[in-house]
Amino acid sequence: MKKLKLYKDEFWNVYGISILSMNSAIDRSELLVYLLEIAEKYLKITDHAIREELRHYNKYGESCEDGFDCRRKVNRIKNLHKYRKSCTLKEALVLFNRPWSEAYGGQAWADICREAINLKEAIKKNDLEKILMYLDRLNDLEHNTSLYLQEYCNFYLRDDLYLKSQETVEFIISKCSSEIKKLFRQNWRS
Repeated sequence: MKKLKLYKDEFWNVYGISILSMNSAIDRSELLVYLLEIAEKYLKITDHAIREELRHYNKYGESCEDGFDCRRKVNRIKNLHKYRKSCTLKEALVLFNRPWSEAYGGQAWADICREAINLKEAIKKNDLEKILMYLDRLNDLEHNTSLYLQEYCNFYLRDDLYLKSQETVEFIISKCSSEIKKLFRQNWRS
């Protein structure tokens, strides 16, 4: 599979759409057209990242807190490669909620998996507000060493996360795609 990349304007479009959604005059279905494509991409990226992390389960999952390996053969997954490709996100969540070593899996990945499940449900329901909320949460989540999305971005995510929290509406819109900028010009009233 070719590695998916999140582009800078897609990241900023999430926040531009969030701003536009505050204007009750804007047709929400028009915003959903732009947002759903981005949300599906986030979901594919996150699903891929989760399955990649699961490759460590038999080695690092079910570790004792004192550092000694206490896995029982019962907890190991036969043909882990096949399982991680076909399991559901809910099944992955169960595995991440089990004890892992500090360097892999565990609660950080359980949080990522939980938000992916939430995003998937919000996409099914075309729930604009919830999709925006879960995308924002996914942007902030870290795995065991850094932001999990960073390796799937073509820009330095942490810098842009900082900027989006510090800047003005006009700055955020200036970072968006031409389509979102156009919607903003046509519909925004301060």
